[in-house]
Amino acid sequence: MRGVVRNPASGAAFNGLTASVFVFDADGGFVASGRSPIDERVLNPSGESTFLVELPNATAVSRYRVSFRFGDRIVAHVDKRDLVKR
Repeated sequence: MRGVVRNPASGAAFNGLTASVFVFDADGGFVASGRSPIDERVLNPSGESTFLVELPNATAVSRYRVSFRFGDRIVAHVDKRDLVKR
């Protein structure tokens, strides 16, 4: 799973932000999860970074959930990914 995370101008700087991904099948059943640090070591206000979370054994994925962690905290975020038309 690849993506981009953007920090708003009013956001705090994050050193060591991690992307966490959970994937689910068409019935909503859990398939796999993974976690990886974002590519930029420090995500400053107004900054952005790419991330890659590898899920090598994830098959038949229908939905996914992405979150971000800083230490043991979940970082609030707004998901602005494009919706896939079906």
